[in-house]
Amino acid sequence: MTGASAAAPLLSVVMPFRDPGDLLEPALGQLDALRHGPGRSPGSGEVEIVVVDDGSTDGSPETAADWVARRDDAVLVTVASSPATPAGSTAADSCHGGVARARDAGVRAARGTYIWMVDCDDRIPPETVDLVLPLLSAQSAPVAGGDTADTPDMVCFRAQVTEPSGRVRTVDGAPRRPGRSPRLLDRDGLAAALLDGTVRGYLWTKVIRRSVLAGVLDRYPHTSSQSDFMTVLACVPDLHRTLLLPDTGYGYVQRQGSVSTTDTRQLDNTARCADLALSVLPPMVGGRLRPRILAASFRVWFHLVPCCATPVHQAWPPGRVRDVHRGLLPGIGVRGIVCTALTGHPGVAAHAVVLRCLGPAGLYPPVYRTGRALLDAVSGRVARHSPQLRNSKTESRTARRRHSSDR
Repeated sequence: MTGASAAAPLLSVVMPFRDPGDLLEPALGQLDALRHGPGRSPGSGEVEIVVVDDGSTDGSPETAADWVARRDDAVLVTVASSPATPAGSTAADSCHGGVARARDAGVRAARGTYIWMVDCDDRIPPETVDLVLPLLSAQSAPVAGGDTADTPDMVCFRAQVTEPSGRVRTVDGAPRRPGRSPRLLDRDGLAAALLDGTVRGYLWTKVIRRSVLAGVLDRYPHTSSQSDFMTVLACVPDLHRTLLLPDTGYGYVQRQGSVSTTDTRQLDNTARCADLALSVLPPMVGGRLRPRILAASFRVWFHLVPCCATPVHQAWPPGRVRDVHRGLLPGIGVRGIVCTALTGHPGVAAHAVVLRCLGPAGLYPPVYRTGRALLDAVSGRVARHSPQLRNSKTESRTARRRHSSDR
C-alpha cells in the first residue's frame, strides 16, 4: 500500500481495477475531479481515493502508482495473488482475486467514515461527492415526512444505466418527481425496498458506513456475479438509517461481452443471491401477508424471469436454453405473477405470462428476440432524436413567448 495523508477523511472512494488498459487514465481523471468542489480543494482531507490493483499485467499498476505518488489523499492497494476462498465461493470465483475480493482489500485499507465503491469503466460525476458530503457530516438533514437523518448508515442515489444497445434506464434512489424530498428508511423499510426493487443491490449507487462494511467482509461469498447484492444483504442488519435521494449520482456503462455468453455461473449466482435474500429480508418486513407477497414477487422479477431471458438474450445454444427453461419455468405460477404485478412490476409480470405460455413449446426465444430488437430500435431512435426534440420544444416555447409579448 502506498500514499495516504494523516487526517482521517469523511469519505473514501474505492476503485478496483484489473488490466483496464486505456480506461485507467480517464478513470483517474474522474477521481481527480472528485477531490475538489465548492468549499473544498484537493488535499482538504474530506475525501480519500483508494485504487486497488487486482493483479494487473498490462502496466496499469505503474500508472496508478505514479498517480498516487503525486497526491497525499490517495492510496494504492495491491491484492495478493493467492487469496483464501471465503465460505460459499468457488475456485473459479476467486481466480485473479475478483472484484469482490479487490473491494474487500479497498475497504480494509480505507480510513474514511463512509465508503463509496466505483468502477473504472463507468461515469463518475464529480458533483456526487458535493451532493453526499453534507448529508454525511450534518447533524440533521430534511427528509420526507419531516423526520431527520442523523448521520445515516447508508445513502443511496440514482444511477443511469446505459446498455450496449444505447438504451438508458434509471435505477435506485427515491423516485424523481417535482419537489421530491429524500426518503428515510429504517432497517425494515430497507428490507421491503430491496424486495420490491425500489433499492437494487448495486454498490456504486450507495455510500455506506465503513464500520458496517468492515464488519461483513467475511460474511458473504466472493462470486463472479451478484457479489454487490450479497454484500448489501450482509450489511442490511446493521443499516438502521438509509437515506434515498432523488438525485442521479452515477453512470453505469454495460459493455458488450462483459459476461461469458455460455457461462451458467451467472444464473447459479442469481439463484444463490435470491435464496440468500429470501432468507434474510422477509422476516424483517412487518405484517403477515406483505412479506409473502414481496417474497413471491422477488422470486419472479429478480430470479426466474431474468434467468429465463438471459440465455436467449445472450444467444446460448438452443439445447442449453431448453435445459434452463425446463428447470425454471415450473416456478413461475399464477400467484407469483399476480404478486409481481401488485408490487410495481407489471411489465415483468407480463413477461412472466409470455414465458409461461410460450416457453414449454419452445416459442419464447423468437418472440423475445423480435420484441427486444423492436425495443432497442425504438430506444435508439428516441436517443438519437431527443436533442433535436428538446431543441424544437425550446424553440417553440420561445416563439410562443415572443408572440405573447408582441400581442
